[in-house]
Amino acid sequence: MKTTFKISAFTLVELLVVVAIIGLLVALLLPAIQAAREASRRIQCTNHMRQYLLSVHNYHDTSGVVPPGKLDNTDWGAHFLLLPYMEQQARYDRIKSAISDPISENSGTWWTEPVGVLLCPSDLQSLMPNVWKDNGPAKTNIMMCRGDSVYNNYNGTNATDHRGIFISGSGNSVSMDNCPDGTSNTLAISECVTATNRDATFLLPSNGVSNQSANMNQDPYANCFNDGVAYDKATKKFNSPSNHSWRGSFFVSARPTCTVFTTILPPNSFSCEAGSGGGNMGIWNASSNHANGINTGRLDGSVGYINDSINSRSPTGTFTMPTNNTTPISGQSPFGVWGSLGAKDDGGPTAL
Repeated sequence: MKTTFKISAFTLVELLVVVAIIGLLVALLLPAIQAAREASRRIQCTNHMRQYLLSVHNYHDTSGVVPPGKLDNTDWGAHFLLLPYMEQQARYDRIKSAISDPISENSGTWWTEPVGVLLCPSDLQSLMPNVWKDNGPAKTNIMMCRGDSVYNNYNGTNATDHRGIFISGSGNSVSMDNCPDGTSNTLAISECVTATNRDATFLLPSNGVSNQSANMNQDPYANCFNDGVAYDKATKKFNSPSNHSWRGSFFVSARPTCTVFTTILPPNSFSCEAGSGGGNMGIWNASSNHANGINTGRLDGSVGYINDSINSRSPTGTFTMPTNNTTPISGQSPFGVWGSLGAKDDGGPTAL
């Protein structure tokens, strides 16, 4: 008697259904995996910011002041002065003995190797070579708060020029006692996306710098954020070769385009300057690759998230910089809650 064996198998339709189900599951899982990775990177970013703020407090305990944003008449910034408080004493000594100008061409890992505390893992381009020179100094995602002023953001001559805690100029520094608004109501640092390329066609709003010539005395919203000459809203790119970016480059430098942010335009806007070369007069953005906001650190050592939609406008909706930017802003910040958070002594609202 002949025995017949029936071999069962998937039909083509069944196979296609299985493949479709697997594809659907993968499509559902990938965003969740990516979100989990970003959440992990964001946590690491906030931990780095806490370590940075701890170094600021240790410096203050030793010196009685917050490190100056610009050391006397040099180009050295607070990041450089804080290296010994980040367990980077050897690096500090090596740089100090070998480098006279932070924007310099040198070699060696002590110069080009990133300082982990200064980086946010969400910004993968921060590990790429310096946009100015391949063997230039390492980048930074942490920016120092200069406050809500456009005036003298690099060559400030007295403490009233800047209302942030990291002021510049010979002999200028701020102590905790100089913050009547309270350390919990005063921003110290934020994060910023570093530049990938100086070519304007590669720049995004978060890391670009628009050259505004001498027109910084206008309403910054009309003149910088909505500038149609330097920035094409349709392509979301800058359209002039004169617009560039050193954002996040030269971690040891005091130049605003490298290591400074102001609380004028809201987070994830772009920056603009009058003239070029590092920005004595300008507006410098805070930015990130996180969704709809940025991590910020306050002078009390706390780190929190601020949304792009934070109030950053004057009650009247417009503001003209005083006297062609030759006079510092005084009184309550004209840039809403965002401006008041950046000013250590304006007495304005700081509730988010």
